Amino acid sequence: MVNETENPEFWESAFNEKQEMWGFEPAKSAVLTKDLLSKSR
Repeated sequence: MVNETENPEFWESAFNEKQEMWGFEPAKSAVLTKDLLSKSR
């Protein structure tokens, strides 16, 4: 059995077909990380 996480062609075709797989809003952790890194400059 092929592991799909190791198959770049799978992900390329999946993103081309469904460009918003996880929604358009950033994850809470991404927002918190951005805020943390922005303050440290």
